[in-house]
Amino acid sequence: MTPNTEYKVKLVAIAKDEAAYLPEWIFHHLHFGFDAIDIYVNNTTDNTNELADALSELDSVRFLNGDVFFDGSFERPQVSAYSEAIKQAKNEGFSHLCFLDIDEYWVSKNFKTSIKECLQNIEADVISFEWFCRYSEYENFSMTFQSELEGQRLRWVKSIFSLNHPVIFADVHNVHIEGAKYKLANNRDFTFKGRRNGRVPPIVMKKHIQNYFVMHRMYRSQYEYVSMLAKGVVVNGQQTMTQFKHNRDGYRGDSVGVKFTVDQVLLEDYVEKFEKFKINYSLDNVILSSQKFVMERYDLVLELLERSNSSDENVINRVFRGVSLPSVVSLVRKFLHNTKSKLSDEDVKYILKAASLLQEQDSELSSKLKLIVQKS
Repeated sequence: MTPNTEYKVKLVAIAKDEAAYLPEWIFHHLHFGFDAIDIYVNNTTDNTNELADALSELDSVRFLNGDVFFDGSFERPQVSAYSEAIKQAKNEGFSHLCFLDIDEYWVSKNFKTSIKECLQNIEADVISFEWFCRYSEYENFSMTFQSELEGQRLRWVKSIFSLNHPVIFADVHNVHIEGAKYKLANNRDFTFKGRRNGRVPPIVMKKHIQNYFVMHRMYRSQYEYVSMLAKGVVVNGQQTMTQFKHNRDGYRGDSVGVKFTVDQVLLEDYVEKFEKFKINYSLDNVILSSQKFVMERYDLVLELLERSNSSDENVINRVFRGVSLPSVVSLVRKFLHNTKSKLSDEDVKYILKAASLLQEQDSELSSKLKLIVQKS
């Protein structure tokens, strides 16, 4: 099927320290028919700017300054950036817009149909694509697509939408357009329920994987997952960190629910074209430098684990769940042991207060309470 030439499709993302993954992500979406890509760069500390320079002659890709949205002026910086992107896309004459993160890839199941053919096949103002979350990644910095992929379908969606209607609100997973026709990737109607309409009904999950979906690489290899836990953390000139990225519930790299197979001939053609893409823009050294940054950030996470205190216990218990790397397991166990053997500041305050009150009534007990605090 020849795609409708009237479609002009833009993809928008927000990226922070993603240089190791952007080349493949950019190539993939240009390969599948997106006309233009805007990347709002947010307070990056890796070599994203070097990558932007290398791709400066690629007219279809723009790296934009996204810091202004994340300087504390906006209550919801990501949504504010999306609103600005919608205005720009309309002014530039694009017919459709899609928001994805750098760990998300729009995919056609046959690994051949383009985004424009998808729009032609599904008559809708908004098309919502389910997540396929990839698991079982054992090599660092492996390519997203291989002959067989394992993972799990998730209810969350990402959407592409027409710019022919006024957008009332754009959220991370969907958009609110009054009177719009919403559909899922199986061409079935998707009932919109307001701003939080970011998940498909549970009954849909019982069906087979759809012809179009979004591949989500929220885990990658264990080393990359652990490194990612430092993203979003404030880093000063000394590269010291203050907290972990805490919107993860642990590593689920070996859970398999669904398998997705890519045609070998199409995959080989895809890989060959990506290699040419890297050569054309001299990206090999840029990618190596960005991968080195990711591994150095992994080491920083280990340092952060060693410096953690009891206030980090809940986050550490959650985000490192499922990680089996010996260096990480050892530090987590050490942290939990030390945490259990130490009193919190609040505990110390109350014990000392009790010791003071008991001083006249039971001096021996008061002394024992003070000794407990000294030993903690």
